[in-house]
Amino acid sequence: MRPLLDDPSRRWKQAAFSVVTSPGGIKGSAAVTERYRYIRWTGPHPDEELYDRENDPREFTNLARLKGHEAPLERMRGVLDAGWRGAKAKL
Repeated sequence: MRPLLDDPSRRWKQAAFSVVTSPGGIKGSAAVTERYRYIRWTGPHPDEELYDRENDPREFTNLARLKGHEAPLERMRGVLDAGWRGAKAKL
């Protein structure tokens, strides 16, 4: 992280990833880009969430089931599926 702080114009990954698990077998995997946060929940009740961090910075509105957001939802599914290695460095 230090090299990026020293040189903000340096190439960097376009997404950050996190994983959380619970004792009940629920796992949440998330990918965050400059604009969107996508979360996929697995376990007894699978679900997904999509937030537009530009227009909803406090992430109150889950866009995953709302019409008109299919393109960013598909894109963020792909980002999560590609994982850290697939989040190519930004020029």
